[in-house]
Amino acid sequence: MDTLLVFGHNPGLSELTNYLCNSYIELKTAHAAKIILPEGFDFDTLSGGTADLETIITE
Repeated sequence: MDTLLVFGHNPGLSELTNYLCNSYIELKTAHAAKIILPEGFDFDTLSGGTADLETIITE
């Protein structure tokens, strides 16, 4: 399994998660979103709705 961690500030991270996952969340301070990209994903095809929101980590 490959893993990519992205760190940043809001509202940018919430907006990125919402764009990639077609979701409507607002990440709070110290929260993280775990998103899953499709098998065989290539970053050249990155666009809205290409990922699935698995969970929001709050602790």
